[in-house]
Amino acid sequence: MYTVVTVLSVLVLLALWFGLYRPLIRRLDREIKDVRRLLLVLPDEVSKSIPSVVAAGRDMLLESGATAVAASVGADAPTAVAVGASAAQSDASPS
Repeated sequence: MYTVVTVLSVLVLLALWFGLYRPLIRRLDREIKDVRRLLLVLPDEVSKSIPSVVAAGRDMLLESGATAVAASVGADAPTAVAVGASAAQSDASPS
């Protein structure tokens, strides 16, 4: 009796490993490598200055379920742009 339960348990574990865990790990690994390649191509200053890249990053975060991080990124970005814009205006305006 115990042998049958042990064999069934091992078979279920193998099925879970190959059916769920392994494909999940491969997908996550592929996504991490894609993001790493993107970060290597675009320097941080450039990626933050292009609105479409910022929006694409926010969309990727939302798709991955990281809504709290996306909200904080979205909240910080306009502040940084506004501060930079006001600093640039104060430098450009004649005194």
